[in-house]
Amino acid sequence: MNDYISRMEKKLALNKVILIILVATIYSYSANADFNDINLSSAFEMGNLINVNFTCGNSSGYREYSGEINYSLDVQEDKHWWFYFNANNITNKTIVITIKNIPNIDVPRWSNVQPVYSYDNENWNRLNQNNFNFNRENREYNITISQERYSDVYIAALYPYTNAKLDRLFISINESNYTKIEDIGYSPEGRPIRMLTINDQEVNDSNKKKIFIISGQHNSGEVQGVYSSEGMIKFLLNETNDLSNSIRKNYTFKIVPIVNVDATAIGRSRYNINWIDLNREWGNYPAEQEVNIVREHVIDFNPDLFLDFHGSIGSDANYWFNGINNDRKTNNLMGNISKYWTNEGSEGVTAVGSAAREIYEDYGVLSVLIEWAPNKAERNGEIMTQNDWIKDGEEIIFGINDYFNSNKENDEIPEDDQDEIIEPEQPAEPQRPNGGGGSGGGGGGSLGGGSSSSRKNVIAQEDKVKDSKKDIEIVKEKPQEDKKEEIIPEKIGFFKKLWNTLTRDNAITGQAVDNSDNFFKEKIKSILKFLRDLF
Repeated sequence: MNDYISRMEKKLALNKVILIILVATIYSYSANADFNDINLSSAFEMGNLINVNFTCGNSSGYREYSGEINYSLDVQEDKHWWFYFNANNITNKTIVITIKNIPNIDVPRWSNVQPVYSYDNENWNRLNQNNFNFNRENREYNITISQERYSDVYIAALYPYTNAKLDRLFISINESNYTKIEDIGYSPEGRPIRMLTINDQEVNDSNKKKIFIISGQHNSGEVQGVYSSEGMIKFLLNETNDLSNSIRKNYTFKIVPIVNVDATAIGRSRYNINWIDLNREWGNYPAEQEVNIVREHVIDFNPDLFLDFHGSIGSDANYWFNGINNDRKTNNLMGNISKYWTNEGSEGVTAVGSAAREIYEDYGVLSVLIEWAPNKAERNGEIMTQNDWIKDGEEIIFGINDYFNSNKENDEIPEDDQDEIIEPEQPAEPQRPNGGGGSGGGGGGSLGGGSSSSRKNVIAQEDKVKDSKKDIEIVKEKPQEDKKEEIIPEKIGFFKKLWNTLTRDNAITGQAVDNSDNFFKEKIKSILKFLRDLF
């Protein structure tokens, strides 16, 4: 009997323990749920944070949440790093947000991300390094926010520059006598791509140097260049500055601050709405719609200089610039620009299909890509901010002006090369077509505008011979009646691009196109013969 009573007492004691654990668990769950009082949202322009989940919280104000960035590995396996979100109701709380499922290939990039924060979505600062960390093994990025005063905070991978922010800048300068703002075309989702022209319209344009700048968000998360363009614009429109007034009289600037307007709107790191890298599209005729539109205006403008601004999350250099190779003009230009920058830089060669490379190789325009490492570049020993990038834009203008003023020899044909350059009046090569159609109106146009007296054509020819660039080599025609025409590979490569531009409708009709070198050799011979007979 005593054994029975003892067993019952033990059983009741065990049930009591189980009941206590169950009640505590239910209470804990209920109390924990009550702490899910933070609203995390990315439902605004350039925002990116999805699949937000509440993890835990307590009565002291501690909260944990998790989320992911919105990307797709189906088409593009890397370069997914942009995030931008708002946390509401944070007063007197400590919140930890963990961004999960980061692509393995992007781990090196995320290791370099240093987030920024803002209480009003306008004025931004960098988070203290104690407030973020990256767990490489778990591929998780943790951000901690502690706030006693404000109710809202915005967090982003870099200082955001939205389409709306650009619109506000353009509205503020629209009444200037020195600006012209145009919608030059529309993105696949119907957003306007805007171009700004700055010069003194009371001064004849014929002797002005022409500068075309794609100043950022070619890849949508690379915002540094757009801030830099803001610095350029504000300096160029400063009517109390003698240098600004002089530059407007002697230059025409065309600036496209945001090319990738759709991806900027929805918050992607790099790719456009079709998951295409726009800065690998410039060798295609036709290309993506945004590239077609901008390229048409570059060609029509026929600039003396083309600049393309980018940012590299994973770069170890403070800033770096890419030309086509180590040529004299590129070195002179970057030497004049970088003398205003106190930070060290490096140099390289632009990728095939990039804007700077293709504008140079296809049209002979001096072209340079300038790239910032946003979380490593320093000014006065501090990691650079958006205000530093704005200052960089002003200094780039100084360098451009110094280059064109102090390198007058760039406009002269070296005596050693003169015998190798054909006179402009002689039709040594078929002129590039005017227009050309295609989606978004890109792919055609004429750099020289058909003018046989263009001094720029002579300069471009001098560059091709002196610097041995890969373009059509032009030599003086010798007076031999039976001269056999030699068709070199560089001519074939250029003519393929020209021919494919002219026959782009074949891609729609399905008509086969002969892309063999022999085909193009014969076409080049026929055109050269036609030109000789004509003139």
